[in-house]
Amino acid sequence: MHLMYFINKLKPLLGDFSKTALKNLYLASYEAKEFAWTTSLPAAFRRINGYDIYKFLPAVYDQKLFEKKTADAFNTDFSETFSELMIHNHYKKAKEISNRYGLKIISEAGGPGHMHHIPVETLKALGSLDVPRGEFWYKRPYFDKEGIVDMVWLVKEIAAAANIYKLGIAEEEAFTSYLDWQEGPADLKTHADRAFSEGMNRLVIHGFTHNPQEMGYPGIAYFAGTHFNDRNPWWPKVKPFTDYLSRISYIFQNTKFAADVLYYYGDDIPNLVPPKNSIFKPGNGFDYEVINTEILLKNLTVKNGEWVLPGVGRYKVGINRIFT
Repeated sequence: MHLMYFINKLKPLLGDFSKTALKNLYLASYEAKEFAWTTSLPAAFRRINGYDIYKFLPAVYDQKLFEKKTADAFNTDFSETFSELMIHNHYKKAKEISNRYGLKIISEAGGPGHMHHIPVETLKALGSLDVPRGEFWYKRPYFDKEGIVDMVWLVKEIAAAANIYKLGIAEEEAFTSYLDWQEGPADLKTHADRAFSEGMNRLVIHGFTHNPQEMGYPGIAYFAGTHFNDRNPWWPKVKPFTDYLSRISYIFQNTKFAADVLYYYGDDIPNLVPPKNSIFKPGNGFDYEVINTEILLKNLTVKNGEWVLPGVGRYKVGINRIFT
């Protein structure tokens, strides 16, 4: 209903979208919190799992109300069911509707990070889109309990989805920030280079706020994001930086990622891919591809002693995620 509302408003004005500058619709990052429910969920749960959901619902809030084995089994079934329903009824349906009208769907289906209760298997959700998008921030890490993983640096995950699902574009909401007017191109470049090294090949700069002339300086500013617009003092000098970002993006969009190691990241839900080399590192000078259960079961083969993903890559070493 939401998508059709806008399509029905735009179509009389624009006509055939394929002949216009409108190419994509966008679903923002999943930032809902706490428990989610729909009236159709119980019937879907029973259809998928073969038993009723009702008496086990307390296990969502308190595992101790049931034997550990029972609670673990139910929560696994519940997470997998919810993930499948989200992917099929939200992301895939959005893609189906958009494609019907000649548009593509873009979304941050895998985050942002564990700041929110993401109810999906992230690589599969990202792979169900036309264009997967992640995000990275300028000087605003959000570390896990061990202080190791920056959970809002979502780049390797999006690149992996783009690779294993053969989507081509690994897009990033880039340079998100709360440091108003405290960053410039020299500061942002190091973050861009890190994101490129993890697989990004298209930036969507956050953000360029529209400023009518009468607003003066420094103009209107959205509270979250680098103020990357013509009211910034360094704007007259920015062209070499944007040329650099464009050139690297173009090259990466027209080249193929080659990894030495294939890394299976398990089947937990949610299951975020941490930043490159933060939890898993194959060694200096080596890189790795991340694979999920769906692609492992459907596409992965072995040939001449190597793991092979047809049309994606060949890998001399395969690693199965093992965490305690």
